[in-house]
Amino acid sequence: MIMNKIKKFLNEYGILITILILFVVLIDTCGLKTSIYKTNKRLDEYNSSIKTIDSTINTKISTVDLKKYLTRFGYEISKNILYDNNAIVRQITRPDDRMKWYDDEIKKLDSK
Repeated sequence: MIMNKIKKFLNEYGILITILILFVVLIDTCGLKTSIYKTNKRLDEYNSSIKTIDSTINTKISTVDLKKYLTRFGYEISKNILYDNNAIVRQITRPDDRMKWYDDEIKKLDSK
């Protein structure tokens, strides 16, 4: 008796249920493909940033170059401090002459 009711129900609505399930699966897989594409795109971006960071870490600087960069940076800082305090500095050497000396030293280091 129950089996007859189930058969009758499936005969009447079986095609409609099948089409509805196929439609839901189709809609669901479309969203899944978009999500997978976005995830892959994000992974590619992360991989490229990791490669950039890795190549930056692997670059080595020699001690001579490091000393040159630090000396140049020190001259630039000294020049800027001297320029900022120009009004209150009273030395044997005029501040403008000292700033020119810093510029000359920076040029020497850059030419090496």
